[in-house]
Amino acid sequence: MSIFPEFAPVNLASSTIINNHTSRFEPYSDFNFISLWSWDTAGERKYSILNDNLVILFTDYTTEEPFLSILGDKKVDESVEILLSYSEKNNLPNELRLVPEVVVKNLSNEFVCYEDENNNDYIFSTEKIRDYAGNKYKNKRQLKNKFENTYSNAVLGRESASSATAQVKVFELLQKWANNKQDEQKDFDLKHEQSAILRALKAADNDLKVLLTTLHLDDKIIAFSIDEVVSEGYAISHFFKTDHEHIGCTEFFNSELAALLHNEKIIHWNWEQDLGLQTLKDVKNRYRPVSYLKKFVLRRTE
Repeated sequence: MSIFPEFAPVNLASSTIINNHTSRFEPYSDFNFISLWSWDTAGERKYSILNDNLVILFTDYTTEEPFLSILGDKKVDESVEILLSYSEKNNLPNELRLVPEVVVKNLSNEFVCYEDENNNDYIFSTEKIRDYAGNKYKNKRQLKNKFENTYSNAVLGRESASSATAQVKVFELLQKWANNKQDEQKDFDLKHEQSAILRALKAADNDLKVLLTTLHLDDKIIAFSIDEVVSEGYAISHFFKTDHEHIGCTEFFNSELAALLHNEKIIHWNWEQDLGLQTLKDVKNRYRPVSYLKKFVLRRTE
């Protein structure tokens, strides 16, 4: 364990320490160990403990700029002041980012907080996505039914996350997804995403509750999702891909996966943030989030 101002790398050996801290709070995706570790393909993210709070040295998801954040409810004013002073001295941004609402609720008026809507986590009901009930889900329900009627031989299943055979098929679908992105002239970073997925699957061998769910059509995977059970009634969706050549595949897979999770007593499903990407924002809102885990940018008062 590293005590602030010392930092230690986020790696598999640090998973227990990080999980012990995050388990006390709602499952904010940014502080989740698998999210931290899987996307840190350059090995730049670090953690520290300050007043029994978890401090993370992040790199920005799009710009890769380093910055600090904190999760905890102990001596919050003191801890935030220490982190802001450290940031100033070490040429980091003069603000804390991705700060969970639980931290903000324990702050005094000495600091200014701005809600960062682009980074709020979307929380969905597995029951609602399972059922697609009511007029607001009419389009989803129709697409699911269309897929079900057209591809009655599609099979939903659970794979061992460490299975080499399953991983090969997952990466075949990922490559197809990337080819479609290229055809549509949309930005993507296939190598980075491949590395992140491999790291997430590797974490499954570290006694973490990583679930690899797939949808097979004949001998191919046409959809996969990597989810993690993070606490009682909660799961986080880390990676999700479907083959859009099969109309209704996404709607069918989401509904069936939600049913599977709900049967395992998962009520809340965290689909992480939209990063301000309008297409992603629209997609997530069409599934009707039931709540958000809010995050803030935090600064000293002027």
